[in-house]
Amino acid sequence: MNNLYQRLKPEYKAKLDDQAIQYPNAIKAAVNELKQEQSVLDLRYGTAMSLQMYLNLKSADITEILNLFEP
Repeated sequence: MNNLYQRLKPEYKAKLDDQAIQYPNAIKAAVNELKQEQSVLDLRYGTAMSLQMYLNLKSADITEILNLFEP
């Protein structure tokens, strides 16, 4: 099974790359966790909140986070 970063939709990878210019440490931490985990349920709450903020999501609820990834 691929890790979450590998399954992240390309448009969201591009947004994270853009945000990494301004927020290198926060984006690096989020990407590292996405590369370590295979399930959205294993993401830390802080990482979900970071994804919400940096990807301009409506919320950090499970449905919103699940929609970031390919099946």
